[in-house]
Amino acid sequence: MEESNNSTTINFDNIHLLLWLVKDTAWVMGFKNLALFMIIPTVSYTCYLLYKNYHDKNYFILYSAILCWLLGNSTWLLNDFLFDNKYNLVSYIFFFLGITITCIHIVKQKYIGK
Repeated sequence: MEESNNSTTINFDNIHLLLWLVKDTAWVMGFKNLALFMIIPTVSYTCYLLYKNYHDKNYFILYSAILCWLLGNSTWLLNDFLFDNKYNLVSYIFFFLGITITCIHIVKQKYIGK
């Protein structure tokens, strides 16, 4: 039964990564409307994964960090297309928060215990 759950989580991760890759590919290729649109399903799906895994501390922390990173990535995209890179600090805050969440989680697991 547990293998089935892990398999389901992996499939959900694959969808999440596909959305993210489509968004970033559209961004890099200059497809402004597609890139901007893809923020919505990508962030929404990440929030869904976060909600779905709130009971599992490790996954919840992982998806919290991913959400922060994705929000940083999305604000960077918005800033790049709409604001001529005037508000990069917002992206930096999200990136820093995602890295901080991940580092604290790793330190807690490694040195303080699960």
